Amino acid sequence: CLFGLNKLIGFLNFVLGIIYGWIAHVKYNNIYLTIAVILVMWAASINIIYRAKVLYKAFSKQHQTKK
Repeated sequence: CLFGLNKLIGFLNFVLGIIYGWIAHVKYNNIYLTIAVILVMWAASINIIYRAKVLYKAFSKQHQTKK
């Protein structure tokens, strides 16, 4: 359940990266700033999903060893 929640948060962050990049493009009309905003938000979403996967594997291994 926790892994699914983190995947959802990561996906929402991915979508927010596109939205924030579009807002930056409309406001400042600078393609480099737009790309930078999108890449930072996408990197954050990948980080959230990756850390969730690592935590999920650690907790599942810990749960298996307790049985």
